[in-house]
Amino acid sequence: MNEKDEVIEFLDFTLELDIPQELLKANTKEEFIDQLENTIELKIPKEYIENDRIMDYIESIPEEHIEKLKRKFPLKAIVFSSFFLVMSMFLFVFISNYDVRSMFASIFDFTKSNSVEIVKPNNSSNKFTNTESTDVGLYNFNDNTNNYEAPVYLNEFEKELLTKKDGNNLYKIIELNGTNNNGRKYVGYLAVVYDPSKVILGVSSGAGETANSYGEILSVISQKYNAKLAMNAGGFYDPTWSSNGGIPHGLVISRGEVKTNFRRGTESGGIIGFTSDNKLILKNMTKEEAINMKLRDAIDWGPFLVINGKDQFKDTKNGWATARTAIGQRADGIVLLLVVDGRQERSDGVSFKDLSEIMMKYGAINAASLDGGTSTSMTENHQFVNIPHNGYKRTIRSLPNAWLVVE
Repeated sequence: MNEKDEVIEFLDFTLELDIPQELLKANTKEEFIDQLENTIELKIPKEYIENDRIMDYIESIPEEHIEKLKRKFPLKAIVFSSFFLVMSMFLFVFISNYDVRSMFASIFDFTKSNSVEIVKPNNSSNKFTNTESTDVGLYNFNDNTNNYEAPVYLNEFEKELLTKKDGNNLYKIIELNGTNNNGRKYVGYLAVVYDPSKVILGVSSGAGETANSYGEILSVISQKYNAKLAMNAGGFYDPTWSSNGGIPHGLVISRGEVKTNFRRGTESGGIIGFTSDNKLILKNMTKEEAINMKLRDAIDWGPFLVINGKDQFKDTKNGWATARTAIGQRADGIVLLLVVDGRQERSDGVSFKDLSEIMMKYGAINAASLDGGTSTSMTENHQFVNIPHNGYKRTIRSLPNAWLVVE
């Protein structure tokens, strides 16, 4: 899902604000921002516009201001929402597998531009909100012998995770069916990787820092590396909102080689990567620090969900639910790769709070959120496990990089 789609859906369905037709018809990013500022009656800070993080700002609007906006448009919001709900139910009953919102999808498409203005990294402007980082002393790989059968399990999640499937010593996939903290159902897939040395970062053949850079869909990246499992990883710079996944945000290291180091895409989080001794590290650091730490595979994204066994979202309100992706590691070295579908009838999605709770439930001592929304995807043997979605229809997005499980 691109930034415009996310903002419109958030205003329309989450905040129940009536969306002006001018906002729906905007053909450029500039027109969209002008109309958006008029809609929410706030001036969007320049740094959010320049970093393509408008959704982050929208989600940070104080609740008291949101309530004022709702009071301003109460009748329109109720009429519009009720009409949409009735029509959706009617069409769902009489037209099998029909996606009502897909008929409007073309309204939200931006005019594609052939020119891209590349903004080089500005390391001096990097701002990190997390100060805590991974304590590698918490890891204990001594018992990581690929023999997890134990007479006693700590809980049902431990048993589910450690009981291998069909003698597969490399991984297993657990389907998750739960309810998020907003009371809505979600469907997710948790890949349990027993050997952390088998988790590497694959990159798109066309990923780079120039206007002609391009991404590849997850199954293509998976095939190139002959991976058994694959999951999307970091975010990407998208100045024309074409979602081609070509220019990855932040530092990207694959098999010990620095691939790109474009400007950071999020102020939260930091480096998410594996050291040469296969420990997942979450830390705010420069390229030089990452190299000195001998990170073999890494990206720059966030936010961090669990650090040193502490849930970073334990005391927060639930927040906005959508499709999300996460990576984590247990003290015994097992790696957790998680995708949760969102914005679908079958799966509402989860918030960061929900995401951290799932990771904690399965024993992660360190975990971080990765790029979500339409990017959220997982494949097994190059076939999609989940249903990538852009909020209107099934969509497979091009990506700059992916976490892979290789033999």
